Amino acid sequence: MDYDILELAPIVAQLVEKYNASGKGSAGKGETEQFMGAIAFCIDEVMKNGAAVEIAAENMSAAQSYVDGLKMVVSKLKETAAAYNAEMANFNHYGNKNLCNTFTKEIRPFFEKYDPVFNPQCNVVNLGYPLLVDLSDYKGVDRIAEYLRLLSMEQTFLRSMPATYVETAAAAYSDKPEDIKENLLGVVIRDISIHALCAKPINKPELTDADLRKSKLLAKQDGPKKCTDSILMVLNLLIKRCFGDETDFVAYVTPAIESTLKELMA
Repeated sequence: MDYDILELAPIVAQLVEKYNASGKGSAGKGETEQFMGAIAFCIDEVMKNGAAVEIAAENMSAAQSYVDGLKMVVSKLKETAAAYNAEMANFNHYGNKNLCNTFTKEIRPFFEKYDPVFNPQCNVVNLGYPLLVDLSDYKGVDRIAEYLRLLSMEQTFLRSMPATYVETAAAAYSDKPEDIKENLLGVVIRDISIHALCAKPINKPELTDADLRKSKLLAKQDGPKKCTDSILMVLNLLIKRCFGDETDFVAYVTPAIESTLKELMA
């Protein structure tokens, strides 16, 4: 949905006027460019809201698209805040300081600082806990919403197993599991992968040096494709138990499987 600058100029002027009246200061060149980004972000929300809306939007004025997009941004902000509060009730960081700090101290300020009117495209906060996929293409509330969606999936999967298993997997990965900076689910997927390769039941969580040597030998002998198939035979059973058949969780954890195999084959 491309609009001519002449259609966008009145919206920018309205934001400048509103900004100047807000007590935030006087809008200059930097703020004007920021407002252009804000308008583009809101209009893009309309584009991403489905084919029916997109078709209808072809005849929308820039002003109407912006207004509708801003409403979507505000609505998504409320929904994401509600999702965060709901996740808080069952959240478990398993002793990992990075995960704990990110969820309890880094995400919450987003909802206090986020400005859907003047700067909806701003990420506002830095998130120290890494996910298994790159979210750099997501901005503003879209980024936080997707981050929380994936983090919630991680938590659902981790909660499907005994907490002692998650903690054992973390302890096997690092002498100081509380200081692990990597994604905790990725650490667990690594552990499950090694169990699968050496045909050791997950209910026997502690891996020995012999288990690790065997998994390394098999990884080099069988190659990534055969090993991935073996891992997914085990992992899919656990994933199906959590999410059923309709899920993108397999795709989400694939980077962790690939990373594990790369480590074992090194």
